[in-house]
Amino acid sequence: MKSLILEKGKLVLKEFDIPKADHGEILVKMKACGICGTDIEKIKGFSLTNLKLGHEVTGEVAQVGEGVKDLKVGDRVFVHHHVSCGGCYYCKNNSETLCELFYKTNLEPCGFSEYFKVPKFNLEKGAVIKLNHINHEEGTFIEPLGCCIRNLRKSNFREGERVMVMGCGIMGLLHIMLLKLMGAGKIFALDVIPFRLRKAKELGAYYTFNANEGSLEEKVKELTEGIGLDLVIVATSNKKALLQAFNFVRKGGRISIFGAPFKGTIIDLDFSDIFIREIGVIPSYSTSEKETHLASSLLESKKLKVEDLVTHRFKLEDYKEAFRVAEEGKDSLKVLIVNP
Repeated sequence: MKSLILEKGKLVLKEFDIPKADHGEILVKMKACGICGTDIEKIKGFSLTNLKLGHEVTGEVAQVGEGVKDLKVGDRVFVHHHVSCGGCYYCKNNSETLCELFYKTNLEPCGFSEYFKVPKFNLEKGAVIKLNHINHEEGTFIEPLGCCIRNLRKSNFREGERVMVMGCGIMGLLHIMLLKLMGAGKIFALDVIPFRLRKAKELGAYYTFNANEGSLEEKVKELTEGIGLDLVIVATSNKKALLQAFNFVRKGGRISIFGAPFKGTIIDLDFSDIFIREIGVIPSYSTSEKETHLASSLLESKKLKVEDLVTHRFKLEDYKEAFRVAEEGKDSLKVLIVNP
């Protein structure tokens, strides 16, 4: 079988033997896997997490190990690559993504593989979700949507609030969709790519900003009666955007750090301003099974429709072009690797 891995810092499509599902495990034939911004960061050497690629993945169960219940060959599934232990201090305090085990669990060999094995522990902890009324492509949104749901929970979003999403890639757009569904007052969107800004407007943004144009801080004040925004979601790793967020947020507002900063990112902040304006800064990393199951339910109910967000599909053999399109982002939203 073919698998896309990182080898000495380079993307390599490599041949492996098809794994066997041992006791408590399943083998899945990959059908679709989304290219995430963190996959691109890993290739560039900027990642904060392990270097396995492909985690927005769905497929069909190809083999069931002894002892596995409730799953059979042919079942269509989404699989979450990380799971937490459920019993440590962090898990007991709603911080599952900080669990030491969370970073260590993963798929074998990875999501960008014709077949992959799901470890027993992932199965036991609810990482596998059956796809009932959604297709494989829609199922690839479960993990990223779960990340967005967790972020809005951590950010203490409240109905009626005015929110800006900085960065309108796929994660920013999913935030806009969720904010609209959850009753945001006015949603503002910022990016540098006109194609993405048009999509943000289509999905519910009240006002869009091109980050390369004009005095944005003054426009934000004008549109919010001089107050500023209740919540600013930085859905990009861009350091300039993070700094700019402090100029958009109101006194007593919150800034969500959602886009993973590159390792070693350092910024200069006047902490006296953060203190006197009582600005909350809230980072949010990844998602737990709580949110992936909720994301699956939202997609199954059709309350969120994501099929139009898929703009490009590539086979594993065309991985170089797939990653180029995903990284460039000029006319792409969600780029998938598919395995017919």
